[in-house]
Amino acid sequence: GVGQNLGNMVFFFLTLGCTNKGNCDEASIVAMNYRISMGISLIFLTLLLPYRITRSESVVYEKMKKKQAKEGLATPGYVAIFKHYSVRLIGTMGSWFLWDIIMYGNSLFSKEVTRQVNEGLSQVDITGYTWLYTAAALPGY
Repeated sequence: GVGQNLGNMVFFFLTLGCTNKGNCDEASIVAMNYRISMGISLIFLTLLLPYRITRSESVVYEKMKKKQAKEGLATPGYVAIFKHYSVRLIGTMGSWFLWDIIMYGNSLFSKEVTRQVNEGLSQVDITGYTWLYTAAALPGY
């Protein structure tokens, strides 16, 4: 959601900058813009990694585990969990499957769709519309 919008925003401004310089038609510049926008995302993920590794479990979960160990309760197996939650699991899997089809299709091919619908757009216009599409999808997250 937000990360995808930030990535598209960075790519838009990089494309705007290379268009103003007049060298946005070079494949190496476009590839570098893409790498920079992806690299910025990796920086944020790398900064988040230590927090995720050192984070402890919630107090409620720790109390439940202590109670379970103290009372000698067995952990339910996968079959028992699936029997109890099967409808919810299948519904969740189906909705995520449909979401993946819609989201990946729209994000992968939005540039091509924009180009087909609006002939003669510049690189800046195409990246701007791509950013607009992801911004419009943000409330759906």
